[in-house]
Amino acid sequence: MNVLEVRGLSVSYATPDGPAKAVSSVDLTLRAGEFLGLAGESGCGKSTLALAVSRLLPPAGTVTGGSVLFRSASDPAQVPPVDVLDLTGEPLRAFRWRQMSMVFQSAMNSLNPVMRVGSQVADAIRAHDRLMSRAERAARCAELLDMVGVGSGHLRSYPHQLSGGMRQRVMIAMALSLGPQVVLMDEPTTALDVVVQREILDEIRALQARLGFAVLFITHDLSLLLDLADRIAVMYAGSVVEEAPAADLIACAAHPYTIGLLSSFPAVDGPVRELTGIPGSPPGLRQLPDGCAFAPRCPRAAADCLVQRPLLVPGSAPHRSVACFHPARTPAAEPGSQALAPEKRRP
Repeated sequence: MNVLEVRGLSVSYATPDGPAKAVSSVDLTLRAGEFLGLAGESGCGKSTLALAVSRLLPPAGTVTGGSVLFRSASDPAQVPPVDVLDLTGEPLRAFRWRQMSMVFQSAMNSLNPVMRVGSQVADAIRAHDRLMSRAERAARCAELLDMVGVGSGHLRSYPHQLSGGMRQRVMIAMALSLGPQVVLMDEPTTALDVVVQREILDEIRALQARLGFAVLFITHDLSLLLDLADRIAVMYAGSVVEEAPAADLIACAAHPYTIGLLSSFPAVDGPVRELTGIPGSPPGLRQLPDGCAFAPRCPRAAADCLVQRPLLVPGSAPHRSVACFHPARTPAAEPGSQALAPEKRRP
């Protein structure tokens, strides 16, 4: 069942030069227990989407349309689902961390440098569960730090006394403190070295298998998701342009932008191939092109791409969607392409 459904979500930021459309009519679903990857270049709207879904948009950001529907996996008969965008006050406080939580990109910026980590985890629990006693919170904090591999011996440590990987594990412990069904992760391993990054990712996967929560994992590094996610959605200029199971995306990317992303990183093994990348830069969000936003950078662009914006529609294969008038059918459909089916790799 779908635990989270984003329907037609649009978000704009107020700027001196007019509104910037950071997210445009995005439809996205997250199934119970699923690991969904959301990839795209910096500035494509990934983080804004997560902030809107979790109701954490900064004051300059405004949801201009759409809905975010949550249906509890523990109560599948719940009718109707909860629209997160309608929650305010105490209902919103009760929803956060119990049903949906978030792990941010930089743990050092999220943690208070003058508070011990145990106190910060306890504060997060107290803010969203006022019935738990002090002794119960202390026991839960120790359990959480042990669960994520930091160890309860660090309850009285300050953030600067922990490594970057341990700080990120503390943030994950906070996010899991009240057993949410959905965890949003906004580039949680970007600032870590590749060895620690792999350890954190393996830990996330192990915790997900143990606790059964669903993950929306946001990253600019598509290669990170290829052997991690169950399903991958690719964003460009505020819109989802392709969505497919991870294995299908590796074998046969359809959107030229996805193909370009796949061609921008090397394979660890297999034949040597040229890295081609994507020419040009993403468009400004205040003045998007009339047609397809990717058309100025697209090698397959035709006249219709310049005047009409393609919608995300089901592709030729099952469980796949693509927003493109001229998608590639198979890897062989792109003569000379070096990167339509890259080898899986670990970061």
